[in-house]
Amino acid sequence: ERISFRAEMVVSPGGGCRTPEDCLVVRVWSDANSSNAATLYIWENCKFMKRLELMRSFWQEFLQFGKVAVSVEMDPWREMTPSQWHAAAAAIRAQAILSCTAPPPTTPEPE
Repeated sequence: ERISFRAEMVVSPGGGCRTPEDCLVVRVWSDANSSNAATLYIWENCKFMKRLELMRSFWQEFLQFGKVAVSVEMDPWREMTPSQWHAAAAAIRAQAILSCTAPPPTTPEPE
């Protein structure tokens, strides 16, 4: 899937920005160079910078090992939908339940 990033300066209707970084957002596009272009996400600058670090980290791992495993939860190129978050939470709960062991039987106290 082809995605691209475009930085845009925005000003909220309620007021100005304290710093230029407060006004910067990054718009994530799919098929940006086609007639089917669509905005996928809009990230604030600080969120984009965190994601950019993860992208670089995964890219370095790919260059070093030729592959990289990226979970849905950690994929810096995508936002998880609410249904994906729900499914991930359910999987974590199920794993936690499966990994739990029954408590040891209690021995009756002597009378």
